[in-house]
Amino acid sequence: MEGILRTRLVTALVLVVVFGAGAVTGLAWDRGVQRRDAQAAGQRSTDRGRRVPTYMKVNPTPTPEQRARIDSIMKDRRAGFRKLIEDFHAQWDPRYQAYIQGTRNAIRAVLTPEQAAQWDSLIARRDSLVARRDSLDAESGHRRGDRGSRNNNRQ
Repeated sequence: MEGILRTRLVTALVLVVVFGAGAVTGLAWDRGVQRRDAQAAGQRSTDRGRRVPTYMKVNPTPTPEQRARIDSIMKDRRAGFRKLIEDFHAQWDPRYQAYIQGTRNAIRAVLTPEQAAQWDSLIARRDSLVARRDSLDAESGHRRGDRGSRNNNRQ
């Protein structure tokens, strides 16, 4: 009887160890596959977590001279792109803000006075958080429009 119990315990222990080893191996394998797929898609480089420029995906890889010329082109164009974004915002932001405010006012008109008070508080809090985020972005030199973010609103 004791031999059977011992055999069952050893069998159960072996199964748990094998299962655990399989789970750990599977997780490690999955992470490796995800990392490899992300690198193949050009989403991240292996060294600093930065995006790999599209031109670096060309085979064969551009020569150092070509990379320097491409980087120079990108640097020159970046200033023009920033100006284009600024012009866009100057033209569309007032209309956008008016539309957002109209939406807020229409929603507020449907609410009871108690709900409207909560609504106003939530909107004020959100506007404060957005202003703080924008201030921190300005301090760090990050500009949301430069990276194609569509989340540059004040709802």
